[in-house]
Amino acid sequence: MINFTETDIEEIQVGRLKIKTADLTVDDMPTQTMKDVFELCGSETAIKLLVYMQGNIIQVPARPWMNIQIQYIREKYDYSARSIKDIARTIGVSEKFVREVLKTKIKAKNVPVEGQRTLDDEFKRLAEEGQANGI
Repeated sequence: MINFTETDIEEIQVGRLKIKTADLTVDDMPTQTMKDVFELCGSETAIKLLVYMQGNIIQVPARPWMNIQIQYIREKYDYSARSIKDIARTIGVSEKFVREVLKTKIKAKNVPVEGQRTLDDEFKRLAEEGQANGI
């Protein structure tokens, strides 16, 4: 494995031609993607990728923050349908996505749809009504 923090590239060799990396510009980059890397991450990063990662395919995920979103969902869910809606709105995902994540954490029957009541809620409500009516 290459230790990039200790690797300093001052010069590259192309055949017999030696080129100082300080002289390279964005126009010297071979593809538009590498030009973007050069501009976004700097010339040093672009050059290191070209020197040390030749032939490798680097794929950037379309949803790079999914692990953070999943962690947030699992931490903030309070077993209510309202929290599902609030979580979805906060992290910019659908309520369906939140429910799918929660299905992996808890049993699917414990993930309520808004307006849905659990049997425990119904038993408590009936018990309270019975107490209020003297039953």
